Amino acid sequence: MIVCLTSCATRPTSDQENLSDLNLEIAMTYLNKELPVMAKRHLLLALEEAPSNPAVLAAYGLYLEKVGDPQAKEYYQKAVELNPHSAMAHNNYGTYLCRHQQYSAAIAEFQCAIDQPEYLYMAETYENMGICSYLGHQYKSAKNYFTRALEYDPRLSLSREMLDKLS
Repeated sequence: MIVCLTSCATRPTSDQENLSDLNLEIAMTYLNKELPVMAKRHLLLALEEAPSNPAVLAAYGLYLEKVGDPQAKEYYQKAVELNPHSAMAHNNYGTYLCRHQQYSAAIAEFQCAIDQPEYLYMAETYENMGICSYLGHQYKSAKNYFTRALEYDPRLSLSREMLDKLS
């Protein structure tokens, strides 16, 4: 009985996890619709239900970034620290760093995402690397990353446009 109580107290129940996932999904819908107050309400609930969920932490970081709160970086970092094998957490943090002109650090985070064997969004991440390299005036690297992105997904029009621009 003590073992059950201890494990129940230290790990959220599947109901809590499901509720957290639902609140996260609702919050992201509100964020996409530019309704930050409603998004925050659901993100805070998701954080309460699953405070160690990297997806929830990254989403809260995105919310904070959208409203201009400098604590956003802390939430992105915490998502990566809690699950260093989460390609999505690395990609999200890399995107944040790139938007804040920390191009080398962003490329490193994107590389961590790509290094995860289960990661599905290789093309998009290579495109992100290309964008950051381009913004950081690393044009040769940018060209290589856009080429890699198109190898994974030839439909990426931004990568194609950027390659034309760099040629």
